[in-house]
Amino acid sequence: VVQTIFLPAVQTPVSFSAKADKPWLTVTPASGILGADGVTLTVTAAPGTLNLGTNTGTVQITYGAAGKVGSMVPP
Repeated sequence: VVQTIFLPAVQTPVSFSAKADKPWLTVTPASGILGADGVTLTVTAAPGTLNLGTNTGTVQITYGAAGKVGSMVPP
């Protein structure tokens, strides 16, 4: 199961990091520089480890020198 998250472009490049709150979710890239082209993150759920039914997880994105935080719950 794969979902993408697009971080829109910024005028002044800033560093970012992204992490998932569940062990069965991975986010790539987990860190980098957000610049004029934006960045697409790929969130992957390991299907063999999911329980039957609905499984939810949150991706936390931290960016900039001030450590601003944003979260997104992939659909």
